[in-house]
Amino acid sequence: MIVENGHDADAIFDYIDEVNIRILLQHPAAMICSDGRVLAPYGFLNDPPPYSPCSYGEFPGVLERYVRDKPVLTLEEAIRKMTSFAAQRLGLMDRGVLRPGAWADVVVFDLERIRDRATNLYPHTYPFENYPHRYPEGIDYVFVNGLLVIDGERHTGALPGQVLRHQTKTSEFSEILKA
Repeated sequence: MIVENGHDADAIFDYIDEVNIRILLQHPAAMICSDGRVLAPYGFLNDPPPYSPCSYGEFPGVLERYVRDKPVLTLEEAIRKMTSFAAQRLGLMDRGVLRPGAWADVVVFDLERIRDRATNLYPHTYPFENYPHRYPEGIDYVFVNGLLVIDGERHTGALPGQVLRHQTKTSEFSEILKA
């Protein structure tokens, strides 16, 4: 498909069983990620339209479902699996942590109000319904590289993001797990 389409191929896979998702999330080597992409409900970032709610609701959905509503992770564990653990795996030692000298990528949210609105699926089923251009609730501020990008429901116009490149070898993963 990639060869025939020039560079792009999409696929939708059925979600694994909810019981297995909960078990996998608790595994020490599990990181939380998304297969979504950068989107907007307008302009060129809506072409082609997305196939799933992952671009808008993946991380809020984990916090909503697996930390707050039916917990299998503590808030601290979930945040680590979304941020510093994944950054370390990619060799980005100045990302995913709050400390002097690190880049300030920060999301300020209210756990009681966090809600994945990109889908009404709970638990996930296919086909997706009510998707996908629905921003999550409960996120008040987003800072990227120390600059305010999201202020309530308003984008500030700031675009401080950078392309990040993988900096580790797969063999280094076992060392990260030991830390």
